Amino acid sequence: MAADPVTSLLLLLVVGFPALLFVSAFSAQGYGKNNYTRSVAHEHMAWYTGCAGMFVVMVLYTLDFTHWAAKWLLNIKKLAVLAIGCLFVATVLFSAGDYPYGPACLFVVGLPIWLLKVKWIVMPKKDFRTYIGLMPLPMGLCALITFGYVKRTLGCATAAPATTALPPTYCHSSCTTARPATTTTTTTTTN
Repeated sequence: MAADPVTSLLLLLVVGFPALLFVSAFSAQGYGKNNYTRSVAHEHMAWYTGCAGMFVVMVLYTLDFTHWAAKWLLNIKKLAVLAIGCLFVATVLFSAGDYPYGPACLFVVGLPIWLLKVKWIVMPKKDFRTYIGLMPLPMGLCALITFGYVKRTLGCATAAPATTALPPTYCHSSCTTARPATTTTTTTTTN
């Protein structure tokens, strides 16, 4: 299913935003090491944010939020659900020292939710089937762009393992950077 160029560009930006955020904030190519170090340093905050989120859930449950009908109560409920989501994300990020794959799990779970919310905002009149049919091209382009960026920023030193059968001075045939020297130690014993 083909889309006009403006729609394709809009969808590429919609799909690319979370990928850009994830790669820049949580990978070695971006600020992942710095953010991980900060997360470990503030690991105690995970308990506080988790408890705060559970407190908001308990308050909503105690106040019987499922039966709220007034507009101002519905707005409070939306804000409370947003606060619960933010506190959950903060808890996972602060727990990265114990659970380093937490940010990746957030990305995997959050991307479909993001795409559904954006569909309601950006293309409310299009049916869901058409919207999903428009996704393969922007998602494929985003994957290629991300792959190209990661490959370029990783450089040659990690592009090929040292055990490959490539020439000893280069990582791979298209690379002109010498592979870092590996050291081996041998021990001999004499009787």
